[in-house]
Amino acid sequence: MKVRSTLYLLFIVISILLFQNCGFYLGKPKIEGEPDKSGLLLVDCGIGNSSGSSFVERLLGLDDPKISKGFLEGEDGQIIEGKGLKNLIIFSNLKPGNYKLTRIETEKEQKDESSVIGKSFFYYNYKIPESFSKNVNAVIEFGKPTYLGKLLIDENHDASYGMPSPSPNDYMSPPWDYSHECPDEDIYDIIYDEKAEIETLEKFLQYYKKSQWAGIVTKRLEELNNNIDKL
Repeated sequence: MKVRSTLYLLFIVISILLFQNCGFYLGKPKIEGEPDKSGLLLVDCGIGNSSGSSFVERLLGLDDPKISKGFLEGEDGQIIEGKGLKNLIIFSNLKPGNYKLTRIETEKEQKDESSVIGKSFFYYNYKIPESFSKNVNAVIEFGKPTYLGKLLIDENHDASYGMPSPSPNDYMSPPWDYSHECPDEDIYDIIYDEKAEIETLEKFLQYYKKSQWAGIVTKRLEELNNNIDKL
């Protein structure tokens, strides 16, 4: 009986590790840091293909991409990871300073009966081109929720781009975990306006209305709505 309980607990632990490795988060990402000692950065993100899904993706039956992670680079070169929630990337517990968005990671699911969980996962890494990086800089301050804007990525690759290959660097990757770098010719743009910021902050409050940031975000929403009313 004791052996069976130990094996059961071991199965649970392994399952959690695998699900986290596949890009799953058990619930929403945690907001770390206190507002008076850290900053918050929100990035809205949209990814699509202006020419429609590629032939390979249609053949594989891949779902639309989901934002799983984002990465910032600080003034000192430190790389900071943010977590995805729907199409929102959240960076919390940031020190004051200048940051630039360097990379976004998405995932696509595919039904796979050969997999123990019935799915395969394909990971796509979008590196922000150096020529565009000046458009995705943010200045972070203590106690301030900063909205970078809505980042738009047009997947400009087609069937010739081919199928992703297994990542050789991630020894924890199960057989159904694939990743590749997306081509440089993907088109990037970023849009900022107050209405978009309002929508993003409202989305944040839907998930974090009990967080320490809720009051500050609500105050920022009031300021934005007042500005729009004056127009």
